[in-house]
Amino acid sequence: MSPQQDQAYLCDGLAEELINALTQVRGLKVAARTSSFSFKDKETDIREIGSILNVGSALEGSVQKAGNRLRITAQLISVSDGYHIWSERFDRSADDIFAIQDEISLAVVEKLRVELLEEEKAKVTKRHTQDKEAHNLYLRGRYFWYRRYKGDMIRAVGFYQKAIDKDPNYAFPYVGIADVFNIMGQWAYISPVEAYTRAKAMLQKAMEIDSELSELYSSLGFMTAGYEWDLVKAEKYARRSIELNPNNTFAHGWLGELLATLERYDEALAAVESAVESDPLFGLIYSLLGIVLALSGQAEAGREQIQKSIAMDPDNPMPYLFLGMICLVKPTDPEKAVEYLEKAMGFGLHFAYGHLGAAYALLGKEDKAFEVLEKLDLLEKENFIPPFKRSLLLLKPELKHFRFMKKKYVAPLLKALIYMALNKHEEALHYLEESCEARDYFFPAIVTTSGLLDAPGIEELKKQPRFKALKKKIRME
Repeated sequence: MSPQQDQAYLCDGLAEELINALTQVRGLKVAARTSSFSFKDKETDIREIGSILNVGSALEGSVQKAGNRLRITAQLISVSDGYHIWSERFDRSADDIFAIQDEISLAVVEKLRVELLEEEKAKVTKRHTQDKEAHNLYLRGRYFWYRRYKGDMIRAVGFYQKAIDKDPNYAFPYVGIADVFNIMGQWAYISPVEAYTRAKAMLQKAMEIDSELSELYSSLGFMTAGYEWDLVKAEKYARRSIELNPNNTFAHGWLGELLATLERYDEALAAVESAVESDPLFGLIYSLLGIVLALSGQAEAGREQIQKSIAMDPDNPMPYLFLGMICLVKPTDPEKAVEYLEKAMGFGLHFAYGHLGAAYALLGKEDKAFEVLEKLDLLEKENFIPPFKRSLLLLKPELKHFRFMKKKYVAPLLKALIYMALNKHEEALHYLEESCEARDYFFPAIVTTSGLLDAPGIEELKKQPRFKALKKKIRME
């Protein structure tokens, strides 16, 4: 409600902090961020919100900022009848943001009559930094992180680094930077080795500061599975994250992805369904559920789940990629795969090239598959950041994490997928070995799961000694 239109991060950040604080209370189930935020700025009946989120009470409010003054209104409403349980207005200095957050959290708990032990009260009101500006910068970073586009993730890292510069003992910005590099390495925006090196350094620092953060362990699990390929240790990290915060949607989702890689499909489905339950309006979770269903032999059911993701957010490229991927899972539908993967490519998601080339190969269009391979060769020669923008890296110290990036990274795994679909085993093994050397994030999924690509000759390929040697690189038990 501020006159300035750049205050969304403050409102989003306060709401997210309240969610995180309230999840610390035993016996209080709190709807996750994405689902809650889906109702922002919408005129939706409170009873409908309660029904969709499966909650009995809703906390809503507004933020108004003028200069250094804040006016925050908050009201707790019973969704069954729409009556107010509690409401209050806070007129404070922006310097009081932590105190306001604590007051609202404790007032909600009191009005809901949930018994609050002293230990839990300390968790609800725990402050991870005393520096208001550092906290403010972190909230700005989170705002851009959730948008998930490459440029926004780079901006998020800039704000996280500024927060660290303000308060080097603030653990969350370190985890934030690690999350960005984890994701950028996962989707081959940058090389996995560079992503892993930077993510690991950030998480080690966060661990030194505060070893009791749920977000720290979910990020560690993601990194350990994707880059260290120690699936045993990664599972322990994911379960520790859930122990610290049962409402951590990402931890449930990434645990499901990990268990699917281990082909423990019943457990994987249970984990992803827990993620859906905690955040039912987070579209990408349905995509992950769809992939796990497809890998477990339920391809049609999996495609239906991913269509839900597209319906929820048709401008997000990831569900189109996922849908194209599982159209190459038995029973294959390569024509549909091409349709969805070209849609993902239209958003600039070059990771889709691998499966697109594979789909062309399965359609018998070898010339088109080789054209994709040529495009990948050309892509490797492109600059990661255009020359006219590189000067910004020197002018903005907070962007120092990206100075190492010269050329775009093309995962050898993408070329391996195309050659696997072309039934050219020598070339496929060559690029799989390069992928192993490069530590490509999805390498474990390709060499361990039996049904990620249904192509002629795939079983013969997996029987070859070189392929079996690659599978031994993954710690699965």
